[in-house]
Amino acid sequence: MLTSETPQAEITDDVTRVDPEDGSEQSGLRILRAGGDVCPADESRLLSFTIDVWCDSDVTRNPKNIKSFPTPVGDEEDPCVTYISLEHAAGCPVLDYTPILHVLGAVMIFCGVTLQYFGRKAQKYFLRFIVTISTFLLCMGVCFKLNWLALLDPTEPEKNKSAFMLLLALLLSIVATIIVSYVFRKTLRFAPTFIGFVSGFWFSIYVIAAINGIGGIFMDQLPSQAGAGKDFIGPVWGGVIELCMSVFGALAGYSYSMIFILLIQTFVSSYLIVRGSTLIINLGFPNEIVLMESVSNETNGLVKLPTSFYIYSMTIIGLWGGTFYHRIQQEWDSCASEYHTDSD
Repeated sequence: MLTSETPQAEITDDVTRVDPEDGSEQSGLRILRAGGDVCPADESRLLSFTIDVWCDSDVTRNPKNIKSFPTPVGDEEDPCVTYISLEHAAGCPVLDYTPILHVLGAVMIFCGVTLQYFGRKAQKYFLRFIVTISTFLLCMGVCFKLNWLALLDPTEPEKNKSAFMLLLALLLSIVATIIVSYVFRKTLRFAPTFIGFVSGFWFSIYVIAAINGIGGIFMDQLPSQAGAGKDFIGPVWGGVIELCMSVFGALAGYSYSMIFILLIQTFVSSYLIVRGSTLIINLGFPNEIVLMESVSNETNGLVKLPTSFYIYSMTIIGLWGGTFYHRIQQEWDSCASEYHTDSD
């Protein structure tokens, strides 16, 4: 079988191509499903299935132009992956978020640049904002993993969609945000500790995704729990790394509050600037949902990060390092009396 009834991973992503009929740009939906029987061509791996559903609003019943290829365009041929291409109205976007994303990207860049000039007086407001947003997004992320937000996903079957579960997810997220905001006002160390925990988890996603992308080049196959997969770091070890980095981030935030807050502040600024630019012109930066799915499931090597992902990541790190050095120098100069005695 290409895939089992309980696949190890099913990931969807947006794709585009040149329409072979008229040469225009054609959008579509790519579904990657891993976790089938052992691959006959390579017994150390599992069969996987990739299907591209290209947009054709006139085809509402049986799909047309169903074709099978050795590999999607731009990828290397893989005997363990079956690729199908077809055209159907199901591949058409229900809503076009492009104009909204362009505006959001511009706002993110503006906020990132503005945040660079925030001094110590604004750190409390920055912390309160980050803690509030982090709590809400963390709760919504958990609800997303529980599939409570299916009503917002047009690809989900109708039986999974529930307005009650969506409202419950929003209510729980709002209540959690209020509770965390109350605790924030009562204790000073809670904010950097909580932010450190969330930051550790966020960093771990990118670390695992980058290692899987680079490791897949040098390591052909590695065993996984449900058979044999190609991921360098499987879902179990991925969970361990996420937990360890989250705990480490929390401890760092608790122990080195001032420096850690400055570290997070400069990172958020750098991330907003670079990530905002990808919302305006994206040369290959994947969305965070795909990254989260890829590190929490055995994808059998289906998720391949483009070179531009590493370029964007290095740009964020470089901008982050430069701004942090500049800010720490400013803090040192403005507070020199706190670090030197009169005898010095």
